[in-house]
Amino acid sequence: MEVKSTTEAPQTQSSGDIEGQVYQAVDRKALKTYLGHPDRAHNTLNLSQTEGFLFAVACCPQDVQTSDWLQVVLGEEFIDEDLAQQGLDQQLEDLYVSIRELVAEGAYRLPEDYEFSWDAEERRSFEQWCEGALLADEWLESQWMDALSQAYHRDPVSYEKLSHDLDDVIGLFKIMVDVDAALEVLEKDSAAEVDDFRQQLRDSYEVFNEYLTAYMKAGNGLAVYYHSDPQVRQEPKIGRNDACPCGSGKKYKKCCLN
Repeated sequence: MEVKSTTEAPQTQSSGDIEGQVYQAVDRKALKTYLGHPDRAHNTLNLSQTEGFLFAVACCPQDVQTSDWLQVVLGEEFIDEDLAQQGLDQQLEDLYVSIRELVAEGAYRLPEDYEFSWDAEERRSFEQWCEGALLADEWLESQWMDALSQAYHRDPVSYEKLSHDLDDVIGLFKIMVDVDAALEVLEKDSAAEVDDFRQQLRDSYEVFNEYLTAYMKAGNGLAVYYHSDPQVRQEPKIGRNDACPCGSGKKYKKCCLN
């Protein structure tokens, strides 16, 4: 994995200021307790996963209905009277609105309590944030694909940069979802190579907000193409990283998508 700066992070606000904005109207403790309760459905996202998920939803070029993302966050518990009675449905909406506003400004930052560590337990919340973001990106891949297709036909140069940046960000999410698994891949490599990779992981975390900025910019930029000329697709949708159905052996984004 090559570590590089995808973009310069805005300097308008400190991470502490941003975190205060995100959670100003949100009772994180109540949400964490509710989402993490053992009585919740097995597919309910916990708070860390939810925050990563909502960040990626907010970055999507197409607006996503609250009822749709709520169903993913709460899974089988989507119809839950306790949620409304406790006001937690509004808490979740407030959390999303706060994140969405920061994304629109390109000012979202990873909350400070999601830290990288070589201790798996200490790192777990960070990995779960990445799990949520990756889940949303996969869930909304068709919207990203449609927007990228339109960008290619209207501005191929911008398309290449946006597509490349998205690949970099999603690639990083996939590694950070399970750091131990990523390290296990290198078990047969030399100690020097493993140490080098560990340093790259640490460096990637240090510039993690720059990757988030690139993802926000891609979503905000593609939204213009998406809303101006939405595509209606009748055939099954193919992911941009799937094998092209023409049989060329290339990825769809490098072949017939263009």
